[in-house]
Amino acid sequence: MAERASLKRKNSIVNQRAAFGAILFLAACGVSEEVPVNQGPDSVSTPVVWQTERFDTGLTTLSVSPSGEAVFLVGLENEGLKFTNIDGTAISEAAPYRNGISSTGVTAQIDGTYLVLFPGVSRNSDQIVVVVHGDGLLAPIEVELDVDVTGSVEGVCASRSQDDGSIMNIGYWTSVDPTSLYTGSVGAEGTNFTFTPGDIESYEQDLTGCALTDRATIASGRFGIDIRSEGSDPVLIDMPGVPTSVSAISDGTDTNVAMAMSGGEVYVANSEGNFSRVEFAAGLSATGPENVRYLVMTQRADIPGFSSGFLAMDARGADRTSQIVIADYEDLFRQLSDS
Repeated sequence: MAERASLKRKNSIVNQRAAFGAILFLAACGVSEEVPVNQGPDSVSTPVVWQTERFDTGLTTLSVSPSGEAVFLVGLENEGLKFTNIDGTAISEAAPYRNGISSTGVTAQIDGTYLVLFPGVSRNSDQIVVVVHGDGLLAPIEVELDVDVTGSVEGVCASRSQDDGSIMNIGYWTSVDPTSLYTGSVGAEGTNFTFTPGDIESYEQDLTGCALTDRATIASGRFGIDIRSEGSDPVLIDMPGVPTSVSAISDGTDTNVAMAMSGGEVYVANSEGNFSRVEFAAGLSATGPENVRYLVMTQRADIPGFSSGFLAMDARGADRTSQIVIADYEDLFRQLSDS
């Protein structure tokens, strides 16, 4: 088990005389304890570049392909999963699956066929699944992974694997052990998927979201955001709320995170420990979202108007219907890092 570095807040000092003596001693020795302070601005802003027509119902899933044709996997209440293009137009029939995950998909070539794989949760929440998209498929196909799960699966995240012999890395947590993020890798033997268990990351409180990149593991909960990068100490950011949907990208040694909060606001953070609330300005024909439930980032740069990728959000209306709203995230993180 991968143990979590100690990030507990220190207990308050109740003996004031002892505390004052300790302060004098530290001052005399020229020693002071550094307390991380958020250096990010109160807010950062970017215009909305694109939005789909409003769906007839709310979304339960929002995932996006990382390359190839721009494909969204959306879950529609009382309808199931379907694939849409960037305009929100259905490009498949609906399939009676649940999913309930916001994540960037992973591309893979399996048995000579190019596929996009989206991690998810089975309808009964008792198993991890992979939802498959490929040319010629009339509807999403769900494939269960052989994972030893105790309890119900509460959330799943994934990233492309950098290791030979595996396709993607997966993280998940369960109702029985909600403070642990279980990880593993998915491979393919012919047309069959395989799962190899990995490490377990432990946290002090229940998880509400997770994200994986090729070099970082990000988890969220009432503790805020916990960023664990290879070769670096964990970075714990105490957010003003609970992040419920999390997406992340790593660029070199930097990891940037976007998150939807329980109240519907969007925040961004980085591995330097800084964070800011996001204000979305209206575009030429698009309006800023007021209540975001799911969000996902992709680094694909082949979509006109987005030089390095985009942030897609499930904008929930007062009538509980949804539309996909898209903005450029590059300037958001530039404002955050330049502060």
